[in-house]
Amino acid sequence: MRGNNGLVRNIAASMITGSKFPQLQVLFGAGLSFSKCHTERRVLVDSHTPWVFDEEEVMRSSRLWTNDYDMYSPSVVGSVIYHNYSKVPARFERLSADPLMKKRESKWQLTTYLNFSGVTLQKGVSDTDSCEQLHWVPYENATEVEALMGNGWKLEVVSSGATVPTLEQQVALEISQDGKQQEILCEKAVAVL
Repeated sequence: MRGNNGLVRNIAASMITGSKFPQLQVLFGAGLSFSKCHTERRVLVDSHTPWVFDEEEVMRSSRLWTNDYDMYSPSVVGSVIYHNYSKVPARFERLSADPLMKKRESKWQLTTYLNFSGVTLQKGVSDTDSCEQLHWVPYENATEVEALMGNGWKLEVVSSGATVPTLEQQVALEISQDGKQQEILCEKAVAVL
């Protein structure tokens, strides 16, 4: 996970090719990043690190993840790319630190993200390998996300003791449900004929 210079690198990203579904990632990719504009409005660049380039991915990842954003790799289907060319109201080098913003941004603990990502900040301790299927970590408090989604959307709560389905199980369920809908449509079409 670290390059020859000891800095965190997203080397595992090169191991995913031709994925049909977005894969949950532990690191933000600065060279290939797309999100809705509210991401940039709600999770500002750290005002204490305006000129940092190396390791920006792990810093941005930790800020996004601790503010309830997940990161996914692109996939063959379902990817939409758009560039926002609107004028930037304030450049990062002019941003000031806001203690109230810091309090609001502390939804998740940094240690929770570090455990999820496998990155360590301890000198002499190696990062753990993140080359495995990752699973979504439910929000500690989904009220803000639910409000952001609007239209009465609610996070599906998994009852205690129940397991969160793996990506493969979720895909199989969706394919099964889609197949059942197709069967119903075919039956209706045959009935009309």
